[in-house]
Amino acid sequence: MTASATDQALLCAACAPSRVGVAVAKTWLAHARVLPCGAGTAVYCRGRRTPGLLLLAAGRVNIGSFDAQGVHRRWQTAEAGQWLDLPGALLQAPHLDDAIAEEDARVLVLPRPDVLADPAARAIGWRALATAATAQTHGLQRSLQAMRTLDVPGRLAVWLLAHVSPRRQVVLQQQKRALATELGTTAENLSRCLRLMQAKGIVAVDGYTIHVLDRAALRALAQSR
Repeated sequence: MTASATDQALLCAACAPSRVGVAVAKTWLAHARVLPCGAGTAVYCRGRRTPGLLLLAAGRVNIGSFDAQGVHRRWQTAEAGQWLDLPGALLQAPHLDDAIAEEDARVLVLPRPDVLADPAARAIGWRALATAATAQTHGLQRSLQAMRTLDVPGRLAVWLLAHVSPRRQVVLQQQKRALATELGTTAENLSRCLRLMQAKGIVAVDGYTIHVLDRAALRALAQSR
């Protein structure tokens, strides 16, 4: 594909803090292809191997799994500029979850850096991917650790921060009882936590939509022990 300046900047930013450089990004993207995904379509499926390194260039993608009724239960949302299951792609392992486009999305499918002719460029590419994959894995580990050590309000805060959209809202795609089970609590405790957060002006609850009013307060809850 012909790499635009926007795509080159996107790839450089996705590889941060490693410095890839425009020249390497342009060469790497020349070997890439574009995967357009309409809203509601699958970006990748559980049990299947990735076709390459997936970089979300535009749109939003919900990552989760399908329940017994065939309903997709989201646990994370990827925004433009983020890698999709980078550790799995590097290992060439089957995906462990299902990724569904929340809205029309554009995904760049890049090959591994082995395609780059220049040995220095290959080294830069592999170093950048290793750093990005490590950061992604550490982020997941931090979330899991938080779920084990935080109280229910803290766990809820971690979950809300992971799912809040740029519009500062979270639209629940599951019953509150299912979310409570995911957080290791009861539906009654979950409702109590939401009422308390609402009374403190941290969130506003409108049916299945939770509006985040005070992100700093949520972060404080998420970091409490």
